[in-house]
Amino acid sequence: MSRRLDDWDLADREGERPRSPVTPDVLVAAERILHERRAVLLGEVGALARQAADVGARPQYGKRIGDHTPDAVESRKNAIVEGALRARLAEVDAALERIARGSYGRCARCGRVIDAERLRALPWATACVICP
Repeated sequence: MSRRLDDWDLADREGERPRSPVTPDVLVAAERILHERRAVLLGEVGALARQAADVGARPQYGKRIGDHTPDAVESRKNAIVEGALRARLAEVDAALERIARGSYGRCARCGRVIDAERLRALPWATACVICP
């Protein structure tokens, strides 16, 4: 039994870039949101990096309660937040790359089209709601 050819198969056969599986209005809106989100994330990462640079060397926990403990806790919290922001920035950049390649809106796991409502809510989504 042969499987049905989709846009990707036909594009490969003809040596073309596949059409995006999402409508142009969803694509334009997603790209705008992704660029806006990217700018916000870059600003937040930059602010945390400047704050870390102002503190200098990472503070150590003191021997007594209160000896630099709040500074050390704040520094660790900021490092964790910065890591999460950088991870989200990587997701946003990957979504923008998928738009450029023409693969935006297709599930990375099963290949199905990701529902437009999901892409509106989470423009950097890589999987459909069916895939875990």
